[in-house]
Amino acid sequence: LMIASLLPATALAADVVASGTCGAEGDGSNLTWTLDREGVLTISGSGDMHGYALPGAPWYGSRSRVKSAVIAEGVTSIGRYAFYGCTSLTSVTIPDSVTSISSYTFASCTSLTSVTIPNSVTSIGADAFYDCTSLTSVTIPDSVTSIGDGAFASCTSLTGIWVAEGNSHYANDASGVLFNKDKTTLVQCPGAFAAYAIPDSVTSIGEKAFYYSTSLTSVTIPDSVTSIGQHAFQGCKSLTSVTIPDSVTSISSCTFASCISLTSVTIPNSVASIGDGAFYYCTSLTSVTVPDSVTLIDNGAFQGCTSLTSVTIPDSVTSIGEYAFYDCTSLTDVYYAGSEAQWKAISISSNRNDDLLTANIHYNYGSHTHSYKAVVTAPTCTAKGYTTHTCACGDSYVDTYVDALGHAWDNGKVTKE
Repeated sequence: LMIASLLPATALAADVVASGTCGAEGDGSNLTWTLDREGVLTISGSGDMHGYALPGAPWYGSRSRVKSAVIAEGVTSIGRYAFYGCTSLTSVTIPDSVTSISSYTFASCTSLTSVTIPNSVTSIGADAFYDCTSLTSVTIPDSVTSIGDGAFASCTSLTGIWVAEGNSHYANDASGVLFNKDKTTLVQCPGAFAAYAIPDSVTSIGEKAFYYSTSLTSVTIPDSVTSIGQHAFQGCKSLTSVTIPDSVTSISSCTFASCISLTSVTIPNSVASIGDGAFYYCTSLTSVTVPDSVTLIDNGAFQGCTSLTSVTIPDSVTSIGEYAFYDCTSLTDVYYAGSEAQWKAISISSNRNDDLLTANIHYNYGSHTHSYKAVVTAPTCTAKGYTTHTCACGDSYVDTYVDALGHAWDNGKVTKE
């Protein structure tokens, strides 16, 4: 002790490799941070953390050295992009004083396996834990009243999002899917799911609800659903087919973008518009039938659909946006329901739509008599069965829904007396 008391302060702080301040400006916050040689980042003081934009927090240049984070009692919020891209971060301690976890706070912390959110937190920002690919389970405490879009998106190892029973704003189903309290909005499906049947209580699929769920091969959307949020199924690279119910009136921006295994999609006759990038880079999609209800095919709607050989367009369409069919290099035939004069009257952007404009246009396409081939998809324990009727022209529809079978458990097997 006597020797230690004679050492200079710099010797006692020899383990600290970097330090500074990180308090929010203008509110009296006095937060400081230190990073030691062991990779422990400690944030101390009282008040809110500063929110950052990329390239991020002051320790961003050393982010690969951050292995654990200790946030001391007294810190009241964790700032935007605070730990973004800390790929070596495996653990974080959040005190009971924290009430807010901001947007992108822990995004792309790919080594983070678990996190305990204290019962003081009321809000979790959009994309707060986006791309935390090692995160396996999350519990939402009673106190949380707000969860931003995509808070747990692209967490490909996440098997469940569990909500405390006393929470008044959110709930989970038996498999760990996150909903609003009355289960009318599906907020987030855990990224490790391979298949999921959305329950009939759901009327809205939230923005980024299945975003980059790369293991998802099938999803059943019930007739109760009336809206599907932007980016809802973007990046679901294993999803091969999807049937949109006729209760949906629009397909939002990037809803199915980069679903690279999607070979077929049924767009119902209730849809009035196909949004920006709705099917952007769906590289396995070979043909599309746009229903009579659609008036707008928006910018980039089918951009990069390199396997698309034909598209059927009704005479209800009045506008086709920029890049709508850009890089559709296999597109050879367009089957148009109206006359040549009507086709020329459509507002078609000339900006990167060459593949559409140079295709063979088949006018007055309506006298064709459909010859449908039926393919029955049998129900499973959790998913409804249905029959898909497809014509050689690419037109298709789905009917004859059969309820899911439900689980039929056996008597079990004793593995250990």
